[in-house]
Amino acid sequence: MSFYAYTYRPEVFGFALSFSPAFFFYTKKDWTNILDSFEMNPNKNGKVVLYSGGKDFEHLFLKPTIDTYKYLTKRGFDESQIKLMIDDKQIHHEKAWAKYLPEALKFLLK
Repeated sequence: MSFYAYTYRPEVFGFALSFSPAFFFYTKKDWTNILDSFEMNPNKNGKVVLYSGGKDFEHLFLKPTIDTYKYLTKRGFDESQIKLMIDDKQIHHEKAWAKYLPEALKFLLK
């Protein structure tokens, strides 16, 4: 939800913290079409963190998260605005997210 809010209204929402985002519900083509429909000019003050694990059920989140990161960098987001966090040994669980939350918050709230 935070990713959607940020991409849809970046002038209102200053950042998005998306841990294990469920982008896999769409085909890559459909997801790209959805992202293309937003007027996503990178908000110079905004930031995005995308995280995915890769073990067990979480493997479904991994490739779409990486693809979304690549898409956003092609749309003009740079390393000061977007961070990709991947740990392919982590499962879909709060303990995994908690491990990466401090790093994500430091990036978003600098």
